[in-house]
Amino acid sequence: MGFQKIVTLLLGMYSLTFYQANALIQIGILTRKNDTAKRTAEVMLHYAEEVFEGDLKVNVERYDSNPIGLYEAVCRLAEKGVMAVVSWGSSGEVIREADILTQLHIPLISISATSPGLKSHTRDYLLRLAPSDTHQAEGIFDILR
Repeated sequence: MGFQKIVTLLLGMYSLTFYQANALIQIGILTRKNDTAKRTAEVMLHYAEEVFEGDLKVNVERYDSNPIGLYEAVCRLAEKGVMAVVSWGSSGEVIREADILTQLHIPLISISATSPGLKSHTRDYLLRLAPSDTHQAEGIFDILR
């Protein structure tokens, strides 16, 4: 389901840039180094590059599991001119990523972060695909009631 939403977003970006000459959609991917579980998603997004026939560029940045490595990876993507960033990071990582990218007006698409603390008026550019833990807790409460 998450990949379908990403493709929908890419199609929307493509339609916005369709009439511009030499329009290139650049998407960033943030993932931890040695995180092999996310490789499948990377392969799928690189496949999307082929589908868009050169109008899409996927930039992958892998970072060490520390705040400095994360900040450096986010800044490298911003320097490359990405239009949006996709992240599989934890809620804590996504909060740090969103705080940087919101200041740069670059949307961040969070695939897996679920913390209720992600919702904030200061993170206008954060889109998350996973529901908040609050919704899961409410559902469990309703079942137990």
